Amino acid sequence: MQKNQDTQKPSTPSTPYANVTAEQIKADLPVVGSNGRKFAEVDHMQGSNSIKLKKDQAGVHHYIPLSWVKRCEGKLELDRSAEDAMRDWSERAPGGGQA
Repeated sequence: MQKNQDTQKPSTPSTPYANVTAEQIKADLPVVGSNGRKFAEVDHMQGSNSIKLKKDQAGVHHYIPLSWVKRCEGKLELDRSAEDAMRDWSERAPGGGQA
């Protein structure tokens, strides 16, 4: 007798951190990678999906997407390490503007 595999639950959507909203993102919050390392601070939300970070030691702003944020409880905890975030962040504002 063959089991009916159609009874399995469908996979969950790929938005596991949908509970973090743009309204929760506040200036000066520390930004921490999944490895616990703080590497930036929030400047402000840029639009509804991008977070502008304060200038780094070189005087450059960076941007990360809100979708990277796993948790926002006194700090922004990301779904990736600080090193991965710094490798993948952008120096351009959403829409192509300069930082």
